[in-house]
Amino acid sequence: PKNRAATLLVGQVVRDYISNSFGSEYRTGVYSLLSSLGFRYQKAKGFYPGRNGQAGGEAKADKKTLDECSVDLEAVVLFEDEFSLSNTVTLPHTCAFVGERREIPCKQVKRERVMGFGNVNPISRQFTASFAEKRNYHLFRKHLKKLLKAYLDKKKIIVYVDNVRHHKTKALKDFLSKHTKFEKRYLPPYSPCLNLVERVW
Repeated sequence: PKNRAATLLVGQVVRDYISNSFGSEYRTGVYSLLSSLGFRYQKAKGFYPGRNGQAGGEAKADKKTLDECSVDLEAVVLFEDEFSLSNTVTLPHTCAFVGERREIPCKQVKRERVMGFGNVNPISRQFTASFAEKRNYHLFRKHLKKLLKAYLDKKKIIVYVDNVRHHKTKALKDFLSKHTKFEKRYLPPYSPCLNLVERVW
């Protein structure tokens, strides 16, 4: 629960359950009850499907492609993702007399943020990036044109991307149909651990 009202509601539900099921009243806090039953309030642990299951199988197949391209000098494999760099003022809590509020001078008028598109070549470790104020198809297409210039000597550019919306637009399909040098492949949903460019961030 994120607020006290939700906590009281959940607590009352638990107390009613105990009363109806066991015929006894429980007036201690619900967290104490859960603790006595062996539960503990803690932060959840992340699960990465790339380490097993279907995503893991696809990762092995992609590794085979990567190994083949490490030998094929006419093709290159790239892993793409977007990132953001922000410079935001964060004011801490401070002590002040009742009725007063401390003012701290800040250089920024508003939040400063820049978006970026990045690709990494895991074999040569070459990193290519483009910066913009936002993310959309037009800026992604501009980044792909930058890749064409960066890999003029390659006959095929295999780009692994995630499932964000601007990676699946009709306009992008039309662009790729005109630039057959590109081969776009999707990573499994919710599998950032399979995207090698994440190591760069």
